[in-house]
Amino acid sequence: MRGAAGFAAELMFSDIMLFRTMKRERISFRLESGKREALDAVASALDRDRSYTINEAIEAYLDVHRRQADHIREGLRQAAAGEFATEAEMKATFSQAKY
Repeated sequence: MRGAAGFAAELMFSDIMLFRTMKRERISFRLESGKREALDAVASALDRDRSYTINEAIEAYLDVHRRQADHIREGLRQAAAGEFATEAEMKATFSQAKY
């Protein structure tokens, strides 16, 4: 059985190979200077270049939005199918909420 470090290294290697084999395009955009400095600090701490760090950030951003869109679509599907929580389920949920 391989350890967590070996598994993480394998995942990182596969991510790097995928990153290298994907078609790349050049884009430009404006960025506040403070954000550029922070981005460069993150890239330096990770021993990566700015492009790699920007691509990772964009992938994380897109992943969040994909998950939100999937969650919304599932909620709409449930609503269309008439799958609603009962009043008792709602009361139980809100009684556990901490405000």
